[in-house]
Amino acid sequence: MGQRMIVTSSATMTPSITSEITVYNDLKRVDITNRLTKKLTYAKEGVYFAFPFAATKPVIRYEAPDVVMRPDKDMLPGACLNWFTVQHFVEIDAGNLAVCWSTPDAPLVCFQDINRGQWQTTLPMATGHLFAYVMNNYWFTNYLAGQGGDFRFRFSITSRPQSNVVDSVRAGWNASNPLLAVHVKKNPDGPLTKPFAALIQIDQPNVIMIGAKQSEVDSSLALRFWELTGKTTRADVHLPLMPMHKATLTNLVEEPRQAVKIDRTIVHVPVDASGLATVLIE
Repeated sequence: MGQRMIVTSSATMTPSITSEITVYNDLKRVDITNRLTKKLTYAKEGVYFAFPFAATKPVIRYEAPDVVMRPDKDMLPGACLNWFTVQHFVEIDAGNLAVCWSTPDAPLVCFQDINRGQWQTTLPMATGHLFAYVMNNYWFTNYLAGQGGDFRFRFSITSRPQSNVVDSVRAGWNASNPLLAVHVKKNPDGPLTKPFAALIQIDQPNVIMIGAKQSEVDSSLALRFWELTGKTTRADVHLPLMPMHKATLTNLVEEPRQAVKIDRTIVHVPVDASGLATVLIE
């Protein structure tokens, strides 16, 4: 499958640190798992893992809730620039190279430097340095006064010749939501009529499905989609294994807005540029 290197170390307040670095034969990704044992202290402290990517004056993008942002350009005046909450990925665009970094365990991130309490009003992106801000006890509310014990933090890194927000979104979601294998009993009706079939497939690569559940209002299937590139799109959503006779576009709380066209096993879902679309399927 690949190769793995294990590095063991120790440092102040951390008597045991183990890093597992995995590279794959057929997957362009480096996975890092850091495990550490940390001593409890009530003195003020912050804990980081540093990722000093070699980039000069890069464009940095990260995923906030249902939006891709630039931390130095897209924040309102007065917003906190000391740390940021990352949903699934950070992309560091150096022009001739782009690095995608993701983590399922450490959503707080600092860019350029660790949090030094300076409350800066600008954040020039001089380097590609990124710091996973995994712990602190600086505040007297909402945080433990001291943090100790055994911890695990996972990270994934990939790269490409140039920036591609769609690929970075998919890489971040894949790293944070890996496929899970589940053992099931044999299908009593026999094998599928085709050698393979997708439960749901979207023809347009700039649209992804970010949610699937039973509707809050009835027994319909509720699907939610997100457009990634700032382009209004009609997403052709295939559900080949699901009989359906009606599809309705709704708002975020599933109140009906308009009917959606169905062509046999395809639902044509309109998605606004960089927007969300929720559709109920009966």
